[in-house]
Amino acid sequence: MNKRVVIAAGHWPLAPGAQYFGLSEHDEALKVVGHLGKILRALGYEPVTVAGPLGMKTGAANAADALCAVEVHFNASTNPTADGCETLYGSDPHDKPLAEAIQKALVARLRIRDRGTKFADYAGTVDTVGECAWTRLIKCPAAIVEPLFLSNAQEAGRLQGELAEHAQIAAAIAEGIRGWELKIED
Repeated sequence: MNKRVVIAAGHWPLAPGAQYFGLSEHDEALKVVGHLGKILRALGYEPVTVAGPLGMKTGAANAADALCAVEVHFNASTNPTADGCETLYGSDPHDKPLAEAIQKALVARLRIRDRGTKFADYAGTVDTVGECAWTRLIKCPAAIVEPLFLSNAQEAGRLQGELAEHAQIAAAIAEGIRGWELKIED
């Protein structure tokens, strides 16, 4: 079976996404993707990291002919107490099981509020319609991971200091991918 997994940090330097408490969504997602690549490689996968604007990322992802694709983002809200993690999926029949496996692993590992999995396609079921194009434009099963709210001071704090949780987030995503793959192999 193909062991390539496409991984991407949401946004890019010229459009860095949410910015709160001195953190940039793109920069924090890059840190998670860096850890995720190492963990996936150790598990026997071939991580394929894609970067740049959405069109470049999706084109490179589709050229990779991968098992699945995951884009890492961080959530934000005008409500500073909004918290928890969620994982978004598109209309491919394998997207939702992938998102559910990743979500389950994130909640268990991070011990965080479960906001669930949500359908998010280009039709616009979340605030940023363009962000959801990832799930529509990728040919393999794809998910968008939103592990924490940068706009929540407590959750943003989990990304700062010596105990920053980037590696824990990455480990949970890898665990979810592995669990999903084992189910589809049956």
